[in-house]
Amino acid sequence: LTSLPQLSALARGVASQRNLVPVTIPGFSFPTDQYYATVLPKIWVQNAGEAELAIRACFKRIAIAFSTHAADRMLDAQAKTVAASALTSVSFTATATNSTTFHGPGHTENDEANEIYDDEPYEI
Repeated sequence: LTSLPQLSALARGVASQRNLVPVTIPGFSFPTDQYYATVLPKIWVQNAGEAELAIRACFKRIAIAFSTHAADRMLDAQAKTVAASALTSVSFTATATNSTTFHGPGHTENDEANEIYDDEPYEI
């Protein structure tokens, strides 16, 4: 969770209420309060609180473990579990006291460089 494009995709998925499927692989650590307080604001410079809401909303759903070192049969079974989860209807809701228009990381009204992450505002 240190990649800005990855975090942006996650936030956009939550905001658009897409059916995201959290998957953990060996070595993955869920974000802690320390992550939200110190790491996220360095990656997501402006409005880190909005990104935090989206990330927390995603991880409220139980993640599926995907053991990348497993035997082929186990990998196939795990992939089927992920695919089946993707087909179920689950919506993520990032809650705040007020709905916030989310413009993406580091967005300013005159900043054209953010268009890769922000083609139009959306609600979280």
